[in-house]
Amino acid sequence: MAFDSVDQYRTHLKNYAIQEGFEIHRLKNERTRVTIICANGGCPWRIHVSPAADGKTFIVKSYTDRHTCSGRKTKIAAANSRWAASKLAPHIKANPSMTIKSIHAMMRVQCGLKPSNQQLYRARMMAKEDIEGNHVKSFAQLLAYLELVDQYNPVTVIKIEFVERQDMNENPMFKRLFVCFKACIKGFLQGCKPFIGLWGNFLAATTSDGDNDLFPVAFGVVEVERKDSWMWFLVCLYIALQSEVDYVPHSTFMPDKQKVTKCIFLNLCNIEIYLWVAAKAYTLADLQKAMVEMKDISVDAHDWLMKNPPSRWSRHAFDQGAKIDHVTNNMTESFNQWIAPYRDKPIVNLIDQLKVQLMTRFQKRYASACTFKGTITPAVRKRLDSIERAAWGYTGYAAGLYEFEVNDKDHTVVVKLADRTCIV
Repeated sequence: MAFDSVDQYRTHLKNYAIQEGFEIHRLKNERTRVTIICANGGCPWRIHVSPAADGKTFIVKSYTDRHTCSGRKTKIAAANSRWAASKLAPHIKANPSMTIKSIHAMMRVQCGLKPSNQQLYRARMMAKEDIEGNHVKSFAQLLAYLELVDQYNPVTVIKIEFVERQDMNENPMFKRLFVCFKACIKGFLQGCKPFIGLWGNFLAATTSDGDNDLFPVAFGVVEVERKDSWMWFLVCLYIALQSEVDYVPHSTFMPDKQKVTKCIFLNLCNIEIYLWVAAKAYTLADLQKAMVEMKDISVDAHDWLMKNPPSRWSRHAFDQGAKIDHVTNNMTESFNQWIAPYRDKPIVNLIDQLKVQLMTRFQKRYASACTFKGTITPAVRKRLDSIERAAWGYTGYAAGLYEFEVNDKDHTVVVKLADRTCIV
């Protein structure tokens, strides 16, 4: 058996010893000769290699392939975290969320080893660093990466802020980053609803496109989610949108407080159902009916909810300028799941992966939109068809040029098309 170098031989022998489950002892470990024996005293296993006649290739000169020591070992000193990381790297690359339990099973089946959890945690971390890079080094590369983004995508709005330094000789320390790509700015202004959902932790602004599909607008990495970091993010978002137009359109913003409200109501007599009826009410009468039913069950819940202006949480009172009837912020939850595989990556890797994801998503949406027929998107057409079917039981009577009285079996409403109102 021949090896190109002594290092190749050492690596091969190390892997062989671990695979066979025995410890080795190096009698000689030089650049020109290596003699290895089994570490178990009295065992005759032995191998010796030295250079061949060409002076470069290493060949086995003597080999005793027999063990008298008992049983294979499941814990071997050579199988340290670094060695385990080298074996894990291909698996971690294919499945970044690979669990310690799965790694344990792989090591036991493929190598016959039983390493500790701590050792495998270190190995997994090393393997991820080998694949994705180091967090500290990634922050050092951030400015160079952002310069490349600005060079090849000049309309992209990037804002970076550093921790204030007392000594200007010190290296700058990262504090915050805001990124809004050119395609996201134009896509929001030209083809999306004037509605922006805000997501915390990893700060993000998202919206819905014309077919009610998720459309990311901007994202930010900050030191901690708090009021001043959110104000900074929103100012950056305004600057980004204003970079394309002189006047930013009237928009509705919804923070990610939905779950907080839900938890509050789950603790108040399980009246969550009345919360949603009130929130989704299209008319004042529907809201009042839901609130009366809520009050019969819990006065505290009723009073707590009414302290907040209905214009902030009930559909019927939303500002008509926004033309949005969303009462949940579920699309930000979708965005959170969308970026979940990348959240723990080094910052340059994170931004680059999100850029690739956005490019892929926009291309798929474009290809899908090219198949649409007519001027109305499929999601909106489906909703209009549903409304049309639901309206079969109604009868309308003209009361003027743009006014109608609409009746069903239980209700009568006045519809004013010019004002776009429906009054019970």
